[in-house]
Amino acid sequence: MERWKPILGYEGHYEVSDHGHVKSLARTTPRGEVREECIMRPNDVRGYKVVHLHLNGKRTDRYVHRLVLAAFTGPAGKLHGLHRNGDPADNRLENLYYGTVKDNMADRARHGNSNMTTWIGESHPRAVVTEADVRAIKAWPRCKHGIYKAFPHIKVSTIDSIRSRHTWKHVE
Repeated sequence: MERWKPILGYEGHYEVSDHGHVKSLARTTPRGEVREECIMRPNDVRGYKVVHLHLNGKRTDRYVHRLVLAAFTGPAGKLHGLHRNGDPADNRLENLYYGTVKDNMADRARHGNSNMTTWIGESHPRAVVTEADVRAIKAWPRCKHGIYKAFPHIKVSTIDSIRSRHTWKHVE
């Protein structure tokens, strides 16, 4: 059976269910219009479901998964709302949980929803350094004499990051 709870901050106006549905409650608007209770049709934003909530003449767009989590488990704070099955349109309470930014990135990679895992080294769209350059920089003698002139197309800070192993760790 579908359970409904008020949306925090919109009590008496909107409710959200543990099945991921949002409804507008029956009420009279400030303009005197009588509104009937109805299930709202969310918009799709990059695969996530978003609803438009109105209060005191102001419209706010809210992600349905965040509304479900807030109503049934409490406010998020700085946590992200995550989908267990990787489907951003599946907003059932049993499919949702809170996690950190790190959890979110790991979750996206696990479900194949992140293109960031392919952005390593030369495959990154803004890469100006090749793996051959990195190997040459790492093989350069310990003293830096002449290294910056040998690679004029690479910024000094990038060369220093490669040599200190802060970047390009996957290349030996």
